[in-house]
Amino acid sequence: SNQQDPPNKRHKGQSRKNSATGNRRRGNENVQVHSVVKLFVKKVHPVFTSPWRKSWSESSSTGTGFIIDGKRIVTNSHVVHHNTTVLCRAQSGPPVKWACEVESISLVHDLAILRVTDE
Repeated sequence: SNQQDPPNKRHKGQSRKNSATGNRRRGNENVQVHSVVKLFVKKVHPVFTSPWRKSWSESSSTGTGFIIDGKRIVTNSHVVHHNTTVLCRAQSGPPVKWACEVESISLVHDLAILRVTDE
């Protein structure tokens, strides 16, 4: 018995979009649709043959993160590992960059939590 659901029927736990606010609602909780940020990272890789020195070249890269709680962002640890500076910018809205610092990092799980330090 292969039955297809009508297009307007939702399964339990499926979110519905509130077009007036741009949020997705699941039960009593609101989840922001615009929670993706772009990360701008500058890194200096260690020199293992001379651990007291930093490498001469500073590299720049970008990555993606997701706002998880107020001023906290989750991203992959390889994006911010060996960083000297981390800036974030919202994917939408004004092109303002905010300074961040690594609050917690797990290289084994490739996850990092950043905290926005700018007010």
